[in-house]
Amino acid sequence: RWHANRLEQAGYKLHIEAPRNKGNADIVARKNDETVANEIETGKSDTLNNVRQDLLSGFSRVVVVATNKKARQQIEDELARHGLVMPRIIVGLRDQTSSEESFRYS
Repeated sequence: RWHANRLEQAGYKLHIEAPRNKGNADIVARKNDETVANEIETGKSDTLNNVRQDLLSGFSRVVVVATNKKARQQIEDELARHGLVMPRIIVGLRDQTSSEESFRYS
């Protein structure tokens, strides 16, 4: 819920478990003409499929929030292996020991 609160504070309207091309995005955030899919990832789910489905669904950006450093590294490596390193995809780390994320919303 911390991540959702952060998005709301940045002025986004949220839809939790929002339908997409196939399945659901964890959070879809809308602000002005931007629609951002947000995937909260522990490293145990199929991140690659989630990101691909978000892209196919036409979201402006895809934000992947890793819940720990190991998951972040795993996600970044997997996206790179499959050619999915691009400006539309942002991988961040939610540091559960503090109130910081490694990226910002504006």
